[in-house]
Amino acid sequence: METILCAVDLSEAARPVMAVAASLARAWHARLELLHVLHVPPGWPTEFLDGNVILDLRREATAALESRAAALRATGIDVRAVVVPDLVDDGILKHARATNPGLLVIGTHARHGLAHVFIGGTAERIIRTTTWAVVVVPPAARGRLLSNEPLAGRIKIVAGIDLSPASDAALGWLRRIDHQARCDLGLVHLYWPPREHERLGLGHPDPFEAEPEVTAVLARELGTHVAMHLGRADVPLRVRPLWGSEDDPLAWEAETDDADLLVVGTSQRRASTALGAIRGAHLPVVCVPAGRPEVPAGRLMPVRTVLITTDFSPLGNAAIAEGYRLLMRGGGHVVLLHVAEPGPLGLDPDRRNEIETCLLALIPNGMDRYAIRTRTLVVDDASCAQAIIKAIRRVGPDLVVMSSHGRSGLRRAVRGSVAEDVMRASPKPVLVVPASSDVPIESADDRM
Repeated sequence: METILCAVDLSEAARPVMAVAASLARAWHARLELLHVLHVPPGWPTEFLDGNVILDLRREATAALESRAAALRATGIDVRAVVVPDLVDDGILKHARATNPGLLVIGTHARHGLAHVFIGGTAERIIRTTTWAVVVVPPAARGRLLSNEPLAGRIKIVAGIDLSPASDAALGWLRRIDHQARCDLGLVHLYWPPREHERLGLGHPDPFEAEPEVTAVLARELGTHVAMHLGRADVPLRVRPLWGSEDDPLAWEAETDDADLLVVGTSQRRASTALGAIRGAHLPVVCVPAGRPEVPAGRLMPVRTVLITTDFSPLGNAAIAEGYRLLMRGGGHVVLLHVAEPGPLGLDPDRRNEIETCLLALIPNGMDRYAIRTRTLVVDDASCAQAIIKAIRRVGPDLVVMSSHGRSGLRRAVRGSVAEDVMRASPKPVLVVPASSDVPIESADDRM
């Protein structure tokens, strides 16, 4: 980040915006450029433009902006002041394209209170069109970044994340910032319980308590994603349910953590989470536009967790040997899954125990010496394929192993089958064992 561009007017409301930009410039050792766009409304009469009116206004604005720049230079920051005549939005964007700053800092005007801080405003229009990360400083901003003194310690950042391209862009921006100057990072993911319970095949959510399995699955999914995009696996991640009744929950999370900055990705649509997060924020918010995700090249990871499905038929059980065979070199974990027919009142506990006992009886002999551990998973669902897909999301295996019906030969092994439906929707790779696969597990050492 070589340059931070701070677009301001010349009112007192601009001072917090410049204070935030100056604090970031100090922390990240960047040059600061103060930009004031001298607004020239379209359709002005020619007589106003032919004389010295614009020249005089520009001279006055330059003097006022230079005075503020001089005060910042006295604190040790490299500052440049620039005044350009144009429409405000166009002037900011044109100058940003010409200078290619690492960060753009702007303020907002609360025309009808904080709840409408962005409606039709310059800040909203810039966020929707810019390709740079934008720091938005709300009118009632508070926090350490507004101080004129150097920050004590690292900048504390809280970022709202999910699995969207906008979130990936925010993680990529954090990765670059963290490499330049180490920050104290914290991540927050808010989820809607009914949707996640349905996605994972769990019962109706409790409105008063978070389901531990849901938060564990989301933490696992997001943790892997964060490590890939952020390049770090040690960043704290908080996952909590959101029922939709809270105003600006991400801003609340960041302020509760006493953060200096809230970072969100923006899809640049009207319903973008970034715009909603800022409306009630009392701290600066970094809006990172979605773009082409920057995914660092990573090393190939071995298969360590395998989910194996069976319906207890000879064909279904054929997948079990193949699943265990994959782990005989390095060990790992196997989850044996069976989908049972649901009863009127759900799956009877005695029936569930009976199925689990039958699953354990299918474990090939001698797997302990290969450091392979097994657990069972029994679910009841009218749709076998949907039940398997939900179980895949809950378990998060490296690979799914299942058998095909092989109704019409090997070339059409999965057509019209549960295996085909799972392959189409599975978030994980699926290995389909054909009906003719009858290789005993004892021959695995010879084949590996």
